[in-house]
Amino acid sequence: IKATISRRKKTAAANAGRIEAQLAEVRAKIERATENLALADAADIPGISRLLAGWREQETALKLKLQREQGEQAASPEALVILDRLDVLIGSLSEANREKLAFAVRQTVKRITLRRTRLGDGRYRVTLWDGAIELRDDLGPKGTIPLADDDLAGPGRWRDATRFVRIHGGVVYLGEVAEGLGIHKAFASRLLAQATLAGKIGNLGHQRGWTAASVRS
Repeated sequence: IKATISRRKKTAAANAGRIEAQLAEVRAKIERATENLALADAADIPGISRLLAGWREQETALKLKLQREQGEQAASPEALVILDRLDVLIGSLSEANREKLAFAVRQTVKRITLRRTRLGDGRYRVTLWDGAIELRDDLGPKGTIPLADDDLAGPGRWRDATRFVRIHGGVVYLGEVAEGLGIHKAFASRLLAQATLAGKIGNLGHQRGWTAASVRS
């Protein structure tokens, strides 16, 4: 649930940023057209007016689109209720009778699909996972829960490097990673190369450090 909310907020924020840039561009055109309209010859006024009307329509459409995207950044009320009770729910599951819990899962889950993707060449390799949980048909139309690699993170020291870069924030350098993980720089360099190959972090170039990348779908 937390991962899904985080992914949705990041996607919505990125989309909102693009729409805001488009909106600013359209508004600049409207402002210039309005100024030109005041100074235009009579013969040019109809053409400028048509352009201005079209850009105003674009502005209205972009404003509505931006409102929708900004609304997507908020977690749904249902998700917030579940998050408030998550610790209690997890505690209850840990104390549940294993046979009864298995029966409840069978009544709820139709299929769990996991897919493995291996990336790399002879020097560096990583394994990424994704998949889905399919709920039974009578549990509603949204019966498939997608699973991303961050939801299914498997073993691998390169994932420790990924977490360090993400938690640190901003630009991170090789020495900081090596010191933070308590490893040699050569090993830290290898882990950072694997995390970059996985798309989890971005390499800014020679001696310019690494930054967190967008979550891989």
